[in-house]
Amino acid sequence: MKKVFLRALAFSLCLVFSYAFLHTAAEAKTQKTSSYYVVKTSNLYDTTTSKKRKITTIPVNTKLSTTSSKSSSMYKVTYKGRTGYVYKSNLADKAKPVTKYIVKTSNLYSSNTSKSKILASVPVNVKLSTTSPVSDKMYQVKYKGKTGYVYRGNTGDKPKAVEKYTVKTSNLYSSNKSKSKILASVPVNVKLSTMSPVSDNMYQVKYKGKTGYVYRGNTGDKPKAVEKYTVKTSNLYSSNSSKSNIITSIPVNHKLTTTSPVSDNMYQVKINGKTGYVYRGNLSGKPKAIDKFVVKTTNLYDSYKGNKKIIASIPLNNKLTTTSPVSDNMYKVTYKGKTGYVYRADLGDKAKPITKYVVKKSNLYDTTSSDKRIITSIDINNKVTTTSPDNSSMYQVTYNGRTGFVYRSNLGDNFVSYTNKYNTSQITRYDISRIPFQEKNSQYRMPNFNADEIANIPSAKRYSDSEAPIDLDVWDSWPLQNPDGTVAEYNGYHIVFALAGKPRTNETFIYMFYQKIGETSIDSWKNAGRVFTDADKFNANDPILKHQTEEWSGSAALIDHKIRLFYTDFSGSMALGGTGDSKQTLTTAQVNVGLHDESLTIDGVQDHKSIFDGDGKIYQNVSQFHDEGMFSSGDNHTLRDPHYVEDNGRKYLVFEGNTGSDNGYHGDLSLYNKAFYGGDDYYFQSEFQRIMSSPKKKLATLANGALGIIEINDDFTLKKVMNPLITSNLVTDEIERANVFKLKDKWYLFTDTRGAKMGVDNISPNMIYMLGYVSDSLTGPYTPLNDTGLVIASDEDFNSRTFTYSHYALLPKNPNDNNVVVTSYMTNRGASSINHSTFAPSFLLNIDGDKTYVRQHDILEQGQLTTDTPTSANESNYSGN
Repeated sequence: MKKVFLRALAFSLCLVFSYAFLHTAAEAKTQKTSSYYVVKTSNLYDTTTSKKRKITTIPVNTKLSTTSSKSSSMYKVTYKGRTGYVYKSNLADKAKPVTKYIVKTSNLYSSNTSKSKILASVPVNVKLSTTSPVSDKMYQVKYKGKTGYVYRGNTGDKPKAVEKYTVKTSNLYSSNKSKSKILASVPVNVKLSTMSPVSDNMYQVKYKGKTGYVYRGNTGDKPKAVEKYTVKTSNLYSSNSSKSNIITSIPVNHKLTTTSPVSDNMYQVKINGKTGYVYRGNLSGKPKAIDKFVVKTTNLYDSYKGNKKIIASIPLNNKLTTTSPVSDNMYKVTYKGKTGYVYRADLGDKAKPITKYVVKKSNLYDTTSSDKRIITSIDINNKVTTTSPDNSSMYQVTYNGRTGFVYRSNLGDNFVSYTNKYNTSQITRYDISRIPFQEKNSQYRMPNFNADEIANIPSAKRYSDSEAPIDLDVWDSWPLQNPDGTVAEYNGYHIVFALAGKPRTNETFIYMFYQKIGETSIDSWKNAGRVFTDADKFNANDPILKHQTEEWSGSAALIDHKIRLFYTDFSGSMALGGTGDSKQTLTTAQVNVGLHDESLTIDGVQDHKSIFDGDGKIYQNVSQFHDEGMFSSGDNHTLRDPHYVEDNGRKYLVFEGNTGSDNGYHGDLSLYNKAFYGGDDYYFQSEFQRIMSSPKKKLATLANGALGIIEINDDFTLKKVMNPLITSNLVTDEIERANVFKLKDKWYLFTDTRGAKMGVDNISPNMIYMLGYVSDSLTGPYTPLNDTGLVIASDEDFNSRTFTYSHYALLPKNPNDNNVVVTSYMTNRGASSINHSTFAPSFLLNIDGDKTYVRQHDILEQGQLTTDTPTSANESNYSGN
């Protein structure tokens, strides 16, 4: 019985457990899994009791799954492998749209994978919406119709405050609509802050307490560098406070750059490496136009840099306007339509009062217009003062308390002196005007030469390793002479120095030719080559010589058995190292000549140095040439052809030059000096009227040629500047090849000149003259040979093979011989590609007191220096007719 009961009990228990198991399984099978999204940042707890502890935090939009009953206040979830509970109130059936702002320019990618494409670029402060979990590395967003992904790190919960600067004056509008009102004007460089998308057409900003909108196009990421100019002398302060220190002073028109707001009272600037502040009121957007006046005749240059060229010359008192900084060394100006640069030192704030003298009786007019009326008359030599530009046709002056205008041509720089000879002899207009009546007489005519018999100098060649031998042009020449003027003998040779160079170039160097004594043919002349090397002008350590570009004519003397060369240092093109202004300097060197196997060689030079380049007062210098405007003035500056001569144991150089400021300078005033005219009073009156209307008037007023003289020391340095031997004011600016010697107790002075250079109406421009003068002493006074000074006349065509120039008279060795040998060169440079400039045939000139005669039939060999036999006594009166 007991066993039956136990079996029944066991069966019953089995039924109970089976029912419970089946019921639980069925219930579990019917439970539902739900998904939710975190819509508020939530904590994950370990239990639902009051003693729960936080496991972790779950970000917004994280998707969670739970089987918890919807009636539960907390749902059981698993997040990142950790199971716990979250409050149901922090969850929702859908993800929450979260607003984000781009805080760094971002790419929109096609997916959140590493190989996704870029769909677009999203600017800063663009507002985006996403339902992506906020913990994701990338958010899914929609931008301009495109759905893609942006990196979370480029977004923020708030827009980014972006600094912008106004780069142009901008309006602040009340809204970003088209019809909005203007609230304010915002100056350049004001710093603004905006949280508007940087791609917006307008930014919302706040300015001076007003919120509005400015156009994006008027802003930039950096302040704009604004150029300003000081329009008055300004201080640079250490700060923008009232108690700041002055750092430095800034001149007018100095250009400054600032990024300060243009509405600020002071701008921060940098000058000469110093940063500080200047008052806005002292600055302007444009430099200030400043009027200046030329107080010293100045040049207008094409640049302010080293190799600048002269564009024009600007006379005194011209008014110029500049916007250059007043501290600059040169100002940029415009003169007569040409823009260039002038030196500040030549300008002033006021016109310079200039004293003038009335050199012709003048009317004082009330105006410069065509309907002007005469106020009064001003007699000659009255002094007036003007500040008018020196190139004005009329000057404003005050005379006897009345102000008006006089013609510039009636005024001069000096008190008029009608008879001032300046203690020197003159080549007068009267003498020159009578030459045409003599020049066809055979007494003065150049001999006729047979062009077919003229030869180039065979030895006149230049040799080099880089090219074939070049036949040289040879023109001006002069022999080695004794101190008394006779031709010197050197170790059995005659020596001639000559200018030579490659044909049809500007090459001009001194070469040495030599010939055995007794030989006369052109073939017997040998060439020792160039006297100077290219380095000699630098080795001399002479500040003038280093700018030499060419070597011009002079003379040579055998002094104490040493050869002393005198020549002209010419400085030409700046491109070749010259001064660019035709500077000429009397120069000397000892030439060392050796004898080797019956050949003379140049064994170098020594004591190479400058002697004289003009003093300005007695002889014009190159600075005066500059002041006149150089070549544009029409003036011909000369200081050349030094000719060595000794007298009573003293050494001298006679040379070609022009008179200086204290010695009968050129200009309109020279028109009134009767001494320059010669002749009687009637000739002066008639010639004066003629020249005033002559086309050669300007040429005549510029004419102030001189055969000058200086005394030199035994070491060949300058000892004394002396008055010229003779001048040619109102006649010509150029009397060349100075040549003087003593013959039978008389001193004879010769010079070459060209009709084309003369300001005398009846002189033909194609004439070539050798003029001569005689005196009882070296220093004069000199009177003209043959009444007018004419010694030789030639009208040979300039391009002819037998054209001659640079005549040079050589004293005979026999003191009883009245005949001198005249040398010259033949054929102009460039006249022919075959016929080069060469020694011309020499000929004899007879000198008889104050008369000379060309011995037409006594033609010598080309370049011959002496005659072998003295001339018989009965030939001394040879007339040449």
